[in-house]
Amino acid sequence: MLEAKKDNDVQTYNEMFYYTADEKDLGVIDLTIKHIEESDEDTQWFINNYTDSELAKSRDWTDDFISGVVAVKASFTVDYDNTIVPYNDGELSQVFFVVKDPNTGLWKILECQSPR
Repeated sequence: MLEAKKDNDVQTYNEMFYYTADEKDLGVIDLTIKHIEESDEDTQWFINNYTDSELAKSRDWTDDFISGVVAVKASFTVDYDNTIVPYNDGELSQVFFVVKDPNTGLWKILECQSPR
């Protein structure tokens, strides 16, 4: 996903999400990935907070679906053009919650958030 964002590749960017991505999140001049790692702590947080929750039910996420989610922490530097994207530039960290698409076998982003 970060590579698609770096290349401002709208089609690939949207294919990386389990939902419809916000194309306004593009407008990247430069993006360098510094570090990526799986986070057992954030994976467990997601599973604990979403299992049998009202939000999960409203999104039609079963407990089995939720148990397949994996958290991935990424740190990267980004420089936006600031005409499309009103986000801060610089060094950023995000936790991406990904799930394997049963139809394609590809990992897709379900949600992302700032590290806790």
